[in-house]
Amino acid sequence: FTLKDQQNFIFYPSKRCFAPRHYQKQLFLVQSDQQSHQSNQLWLQPENAFSPNIIELMKLLQTPYCFFSGTCNPSFGNLILSRSRFLSATTKLLIGEDKTNPWCIRNAQIVEIDQKVPVKVVNLHLDHKSENERIVQLKQLLQVLDPKKTIVCGDFNSLQEDYTFEQINAFNAAREKCKIEKCRFDAVKLMKNGFYDTLWFSPRSVVQGCVDQTSHHGTRVDYIFASMDMFGAVVKQCVIELQNSDHNGVYLELHP
Repeated sequence: FTLKDQQNFIFYPSKRCFAPRHYQKQLFLVQSDQQSHQSNQLWLQPENAFSPNIIELMKLLQTPYCFFSGTCNPSFGNLILSRSRFLSATTKLLIGEDKTNPWCIRNAQIVEIDQKVPVKVVNLHLDHKSENERIVQLKQLLQVLDPKKTIVCGDFNSLQEDYTFEQINAFNAAREKCKIEKCRFDAVKLMKNGFYDTLWFSPRSVVQGCVDQTSHHGTRVDYIFASMDMFGAVVKQCVIELQNSDHNGVYLELHP
């Protein structure tokens, strides 16, 4: 869809949710019942509509434009906050191999940001248990994505190949105790066909912060990938650590 009347409203497609400009005060939700095709309209405070992490980000960044989308699993959703208006916004459902499991159904947000040369930003959160599921989800996204003037960011739950052999062994030992899949790198490798990991070209302090704070397991899973024609366009980036969670915010600033 194309956003209309952005001076007054923001639209959240998969939740059928409209929010007034001052969305921190109140939200107007339109919730659709898929079976009866009936809609209920409710006024809710943000703390009743969104998780504490999302509210924390909204209050921290105070941006005028906001795009939230949920998935079939009520525990998961994505949020894009922007200082620039959206020219368009949509979502792409990413369905893993286990099509009956709502945990394997994720959501990628795709927005076009209003710049001198419009930039496409994709925000996602890939499967948290299986690299095979992540590969299936990511391939679905890449099939519809034109890697030009594009940023792909979010929680990939996959590892970059920037750890020592000793670190990998330690990670795997800890993961085995927690019954978590051993370290895999396939999803990030797939992204490097047409995109580059912007963190690798950042100051050491930025790299260290992203590695330290990005997951419960001492590894980096949050990324900002840029298409090759945007090399150097990211002028600032960081991972915004949120309380009591490894679902963090990814922050980036682009050249105007």
